[in-house]
Amino acid sequence: PDRKAGLLWKLKKALYGLKDAGRAFEDHLWEVLRKLGWELSPLSGVFWKKKGGKVVGLLSQYVDDLIVVSLEGDTQEMVQEIAEEVHCKEPEVLGRYVGSDYEVLSDGRIWCSQKAYVE
Repeated sequence: PDRKAGLLWKLKKALYGLKDAGRAFEDHLWEVLRKLGWELSPLSGVFWKKKGGKVVGLLSQYVDDLIVVSLEGDTQEMVQEIAEEVHCKEPEVLGRYVGSDYEVLSDGRIWCSQKAYVE
């Protein structure tokens, strides 16, 4: 509120740090993903993209962190189409995400560990 001018400003979108900002971002992200052909899977926070009835991409979302995996072709194409709709920072190599450590092995498999919690 601007007390001197006697005005109250109404925000047209949520701002980072406000109580409803996370939910507003999630609603917006889900709308964008659906528009781009992603479907919400039965798993909480996990989307998949299908072509011809076959899953070709997976996306895991935790608040404003995303992991995108392509099962066919280049992941960069999937990331780029999302980045055109939602402001994203530069993609990083998969490492630590939501309390787990991830490593992409030379044969393409992904190793997940919570070793830090055991030690």
